[in-house]
Amino acid sequence: MAPVVQSTQSRESPACQPTAPSLGDTLGRALDLAQQVATDEARLLQLELQDRLGAVLRRAAWIGFGAFCLAVAWIGAWAAAFVALEDRFSLAVRLAMLAIAQCVLGASLLARALRGRAGAR
Repeated sequence: MAPVVQSTQSRESPACQPTAPSLGDTLGRALDLAQQVATDEARLLQLELQDRLGAVLRRAAWIGFGAFCLAVAWIGAWAAAFVALEDRFSLAVRLAMLAIAQCVLGASLLARALRGRAGAR
């Protein structure tokens, strides 16, 4: 086998050597990269909003479930009071007593809420 002789001359001619990119090429590349960054930022914002919305909806579901449970317990408490008063009062008096108690409680809670709202202004 014959020995391989390396040439000291470059195999590429000067016309084939890479040239520096033009200003237009550089600006085009910069704009492409800026557009990609903007697209990535928009996608990130969308994902963050979806995550926050999911968290808010989960919290709202738990609040709704808690409110439902409290409403059932409230109705059960009034039913127990209605049954407990059965021996002492007639049906009409028991219904009136429980309705008045509910109205007084509701009115006092509304008054407190409105007073607190007016003080916040």
